[in-house]
Amino acid sequence: MNQRFCKIGTIRSKDNIIYNTSNLEKRYTTFIENAYNLMQTDAGMSDFFYYEASKIFNRLKKLKTI
Repeated sequence: MNQRFCKIGTIRSKDNIIYNTSNLEKRYTTFIENAYNLMQTDAGMSDFFYYEASKIFNRLKKLKTI
């Protein structure tokens, strides 16, 4: 599906948003799993994965409110 242009910017189709949410949900779960697995061995990497997961979670909340 082609993107349409308006005076404000681009308008994305709903199909693209649905794909992005499913992709982001998969990435969120893998980051959480990696953070949990590394919690005991490497605290720095675990914190990094939790931080990335929180950024993805916030982006998912924004996409689902649209």
